[in-house]
Amino acid sequence: MENETMIAPYNEQAEQSVLGAIILEPSCMDQVRGQVNTDDFYRIGHRRLFAIMCEMRDDKKPIDMVTLTEELQKKNWLEEAGGVAYLTELASFVPTASNADYYAGIVREKAIRRDLMVQGQQLVSQAQRVENIEEIMVSSQEKIHQIQERTVSDDEEGTDLKSLLMGAFDLIEKRSMDPSGISGTPTGYADMDNMLNGLNSGDLMIVAARPAMGKTAFALNIGSNVAVREGKPVVVFSLEMQAGILSQRLLSMWGNIDSQSIRTGKMEEGDWDKLTDAISTLHDAPMKIHDKARSLNQIRANAIKFKRKHGEIGAIIIDYLQLINVEGNFANANERISLISRSLKLLAGELDCPIIALSQLSRAVEQRQDKRPMLSDLRDSGSIEQDADVVIFLYRDDYYDEESVRKNICEVIISKQRNGPVGSIELLFLKKYGKFLQLDKNLMPKRDE
Repeated sequence: MENETMIAPYNEQAEQSVLGAIILEPSCMDQVRGQVNTDDFYRIGHRRLFAIMCEMRDDKKPIDMVTLTEELQKKNWLEEAGGVAYLTELASFVPTASNADYYAGIVREKAIRRDLMVQGQQLVSQAQRVENIEEIMVSSQEKIHQIQERTVSDDEEGTDLKSLLMGAFDLIEKRSMDPSGISGTPTGYADMDNMLNGLNSGDLMIVAARPAMGKTAFALNIGSNVAVREGKPVVVFSLEMQAGILSQRLLSMWGNIDSQSIRTGKMEEGDWDKLTDAISTLHDAPMKIHDKARSLNQIRANAIKFKRKHGEIGAIIIDYLQLINVEGNFANANERISLISRSLKLLAGELDCPIIALSQLSRAVEQRQDKRPMLSDLRDSGSIEQDADVVIFLYRDDYYDEESVRKNICEVIISKQRNGPVGSIELLFLKKYGKFLQLDKNLMPKRDE
């Protein structure tokens, strides 16, 4: 076998992207340090830069072009780091710091490969010259275990129970002082908030119903309540309707204007004043609607960008789950939906925000006498039930019976809640406005049991 020159694994662009991201957004330094250390950088200049950045972060010094240049000059490392021109190049190398953690993972992976190559070379050398085979085995295993530990980043090591308990105490204390009595973001509907404890960060909520039952309106009501009343940023990914249509729905909802009047432009007396008031209310709400993001990757990328811009997300709404495009070959629809639901759950945790994903129901519900949905009715369910923290079904008697005495009443059926009770609450649904309202249950007719 001919000897081959081994080239050390190294990704210069990944190293540049990590350093550029830190210059662009120094706060990402903490996340990056959970992935890599100074020796993981292959280029000596990159090592110098990262070492300086770590020192500056520890000393609570600002990290920018001016301060970096000054600190490098103090150690006579500026030329070794590439000079001012190279620092400027790094600063413009990445458009956003949102992917710094991903780039750091690449740098770490290349460093681990280099360590494995060195260990392999040492093993060959030891096998040729060390007589005690047991000594070789023990030494090699220890070094391999050390390298293996490097495959687990600091943020993957778990959290000590002591830290968790102190965090839990602080959270409970904070909740006890909150007059609202809920820990999550209010939805605008007291009965629902009492059951769900509001919208909770990291939760994947599935809202499912038959077509035209009102699930899009339900999600828009919650989303706009969060944006307008709570002032928290909300992003809507609409895969079914154009953004302009949803904006018209919001005007109908907040202005109490018949949606047909808005659709046709045939406004009644007083509607123009209502329209002006609705526009005034919604104009500055931190709410964004995407109707071009079709794939799982596009939704993820835009959500991360939204998070980076606003720092906090009140809610992400996706309408609807079955329309999301995803790359890959799947044996059936269940496999595809399973990947989507699992990815959305992970995204909710990554962005530390609630995700409300709308879902279709199978036609099986239409074959039963009691047409109230149940978990088995989730269309192409896959692992939706498993991945979701909350599953809500919407049901209206007047959807099936126009003469129903329970007209305009929507049952919000909480069929699953990972961290709370299940049950039903009722809201008033004004279909012509696409508006849900809290209602006084004592004044409404009871449903037949």
